[in-house]
Order: sequence, then C-alpha cells, then structure tokens
Amino acid sequence: MQFIDLVEKRQSDRKYIQKEISDSDLYKIIEAARLAPSAYYHRQKIRKSIDKILRFNSY
Repeated sequence: MQFIDLVEKRQSDRKYIQKEISDSDLYKIIEAARLAPSAYYHRQKIRKSIDKILRFNSY
C-alpha cells in the first residue's frame, strides 16, 4: 500500500461494536499509538525556555 492510498482511505469511525479484541491486535494498536508523533518534545523545549526566561528575569 502506498502512503497516498492510506491517506485517501482514512476515516473517522464514530460507531463501535461490542467485540473483544485479541491480545495481538491490542498490542499493535498500543504500539501504533506509542510511535505516533506528539508535541511532548516540543512542550519540553518550551518549558525549558520559559524556565530560563523566568530565571533571567527573577527579582
């Protein structure tokens, strides 16, 4: 599958069924979430910058 195919076929499901998920599938879902990009690193950099500014401007 090409990336463009994935983008074109993506969807946002809002209806769920009560069905048990296999341990294997659950692991894959958790691993995909773990590897997904997040803003955590960016927030750390901002926090460090704010701390430096506050130290510099402290009275």
